[in-house]
Amino acid sequence: MKDSYWAKPIMVRHESWLLGQTLEERIAPDAEIRQFDALLRRVDWSGWEASYRRDRGQPPIHPRLVAGTILFCTLRGWHSSRRMEKAAGDWLELVWFLEGRKIDHSTFCYFRKTFRSQLEELFTQMARLAARPALREGINGVGVDGTRIRANSDRHGARTAASLVRRLEQVAEQRKAVLDRMDRLDASEALEEALDTTGIENVETLVEGLKALDAQRVKLETALAVARARDKIKQDSDGPNVTATRVPVSDPDAHLLPNKEGGYAPNYTPMLAVDLASGAILDARVPDGAEEAATLPEIVAASALRLERPIEAALADGNFASGPNLKHFEQPGQPTLYAPACEPVPDVVKRENPREPVAVEHWGDLPMSGKGDKARLTREAFVYEAGEDVYYCPQGRALRRKGQEQCKWKSGETYLRWRYQSESCAGCPLASRCLSGKATTRSVIRDEYQSSRERHCARMNDPTARAIYARRAPVVEGTFGYIKQAMGFRRFLTRGRGNVTGEWLWVCVAFNAGKILRRLPAAGRTTPQHKPKSALRGVANGQTVSKDRLKAAAGAVLAIWMAFALLARSTPCRAVFRVA
Repeated sequence: MKDSYWAKPIMVRHESWLLGQTLEERIAPDAEIRQFDALLRRVDWSGWEASYRRDRGQPPIHPRLVAGTILFCTLRGWHSSRRMEKAAGDWLELVWFLEGRKIDHSTFCYFRKTFRSQLEELFTQMARLAARPALREGINGVGVDGTRIRANSDRHGARTAASLVRRLEQVAEQRKAVLDRMDRLDASEALEEALDTTGIENVETLVEGLKALDAQRVKLETALAVARARDKIKQDSDGPNVTATRVPVSDPDAHLLPNKEGGYAPNYTPMLAVDLASGAILDARVPDGAEEAATLPEIVAASALRLERPIEAALADGNFASGPNLKHFEQPGQPTLYAPACEPVPDVVKRENPREPVAVEHWGDLPMSGKGDKARLTREAFVYEAGEDVYYCPQGRALRRKGQEQCKWKSGETYLRWRYQSESCAGCPLASRCLSGKATTRSVIRDEYQSSRERHCARMNDPTARAIYARRAPVVEGTFGYIKQAMGFRRFLTRGRGNVTGEWLWVCVAFNAGKILRRLPAAGRTTPQHKPKSALRGVANGQTVSKDRLKAAAGAVLAIWMAFALLARSTPCRAVFRVA
């Protein structure tokens, strides 16, 4: 098909234009970057400004511009410092935002790691703007959950404590060999001749190799300490015969966890508290893997401080319904906790007189766990009488308290529990469904939080409570989905839980900023709704040109024409225009 069929270029690349555009004219009046710039000007930057030294060097770029560039790139899925440097120079919206200032990747990297306390204050300000009272409707509560995001570490570099010990022994042998080599060079009677023979570069190589071995030894020792600590937690909780923990050497703070797409990899478990009414993130943190459930009271309290008013409901999944959390949220002044609970106890168990046995025809309705021949009656099949401090089995026999022991959660917190045991199970017709292994009597365990679990279970079996809890997944899981898919954040770039927490805060501040921008009526449009009355549409480039600017350009053209006219009166046209 002929070239004449296709649309012609409006602005040819190698031609210059008399009417140049300003940055202001090249950005649409309702461009999102304008809304973003106005949003950042509502933030108090005095804490950031106070961190700069004013007694030396060139004037720095204002922190609003550096932080704004990081947030805007994060919203668009550009998370690395080098991509931010490229965007700041090539992306027209950011060129307008920075007004031509240049920021290199090292500045972005240093900035993101340095201003930790100021970043938390920025997060608080942006969270309050995103959850402002004017937008609040529905349930006054927060949804809390965590997700898995890959750490900046290779899964093949994870090692057990025993493997780390062997690797440390190898490093020690290599280090000793290097030191012996350096001692032989130092002890040489003709050192200068030895240097001429071996070369000075060889000595420098030995020194550099020694430094590398020392750095590797420090990393291995750090990973070994973490591996032994995690092994001890597992042994205290599950017994001595547990599988040894593998720790990523590059980032020991990460945990080797299963991926949703399959396999295992080093991961962090960042957490969010999301306002149910506005969808704003009110709290964000990266706890240690064993402390995820224990952080729930702190997260809810921090969310209430950012909202600057009490929270009535806290929604979390079943992993957070631990005994300490249930007891904490029962205290006066605390919000109501909504989390999955046990299945309701069948009516056949709730008999008026627990000393009477369950009818034979109802034995099949008793709660059991396991499959086939290994199925056994669960604790829910036994009735607890608080006044007597006794359990009654389905046959009406009493299980009395036999002892007390102190146990420990994986988080390290201790708690008390008691064992209730029957005097004799001889002749019981349910013994085959109740006793396991070679046991001759049945026992039931009850800890200090069981009463809180039972009250929580009774509350969550109410349809109203279940309807409130159903609000959690769309809000919280939707937030994680947007961060991972729309913002493209699926892997941390930094290492160490402190740095990872800072990186997670930047992502959450960007999310809240995007939440605010999406609520504005003009955000995201690329063309104005109405053409301004004081503007003319340029024919050449399709952009808006002001009347004042057009008058100035016309005056310049007239001046150039008059100059050529005066020159033509005194000089032959042949000489001026090279006419043949």
